[in-house]
Amino acid sequence: MLDAGVALVERDGLTVGFGHLPLEEIIAAAGVSRASAYRQWGSHEAYVADLVTEVFGRPQYSLGFSPATTASITAGLREHVGLLDTAEGRHAAMLELVRVAAERNFRDLLASSQWRSYESLYVAAASPGDPAHAETLEATARTVEQHFIDTNTGFYQGLLGMLRMRPRAGHSARSIAVATHLVVTGIGHRIRVEPSFADLMVEGPALGGGTTPWHFVAHLTRHAIEPLVEDDSAPADA
Repeated sequence: MLDAGVALVERDGLTVGFGHLPLEEIIAAAGVSRASAYRQWGSHEAYVADLVTEVFGRPQYSLGFSPATTASITAGLREHVGLLDTAEGRHAAMLELVRVAAERNFRDLLASSQWRSYESLYVAAASPGDPAHAETLEATARTVEQHFIDTNTGFYQGLLGMLRMRPRAGHSARSIAVATHLVVTGIGHRIRVEPSFADLMVEGPALGGGTTPWHFVAHLTRHAIEPLVEDDSAPADA
């Protein structure tokens, strides 16, 4: 039953209200008896609560960045390795990585069924509902949130090391992960009511001087990261 429901969610994503998960159809797809299914769950709401926990326990929901994003960052580091010899060059390389990778990740996120499911989970967890299952939804939402942040924390630790940069005093790689996560998900949640945000561009610094178009998510990501990091060559704060 849960495998049949997971397959449906991975194909179509979750939707707000979970009305696209008809228990009778899932029972048929799973090839189990109606009586045994209702003995185990008793109601559609009880089944959905267990299904949500199962879906968001899958490995793809603990990934922070899309494969294309990590590939673009790796390619960018290789392309701009010559900039890493000076603090100024490392800062310029960081900005270029943010410009390219933040937009790539945001667009991949919006196109994924995982994002639609993630968004629906948060709406459901924040909405009044059956108290018997609300706690399960809230706990799952918190777990997913921590997976994203924990995964991105490890990523930022590694990336800062490669760029020979570090968090400023009082901050950490986790601070950066939380700040950028809030930028991406904050704008992502609002695209449902204002789709134009998906393609909002502003002018920002270009590698080598001048300006170039930046996606607004990349622009905000830059301003979330810059105050939190410094070059390894900078004097450590007392």
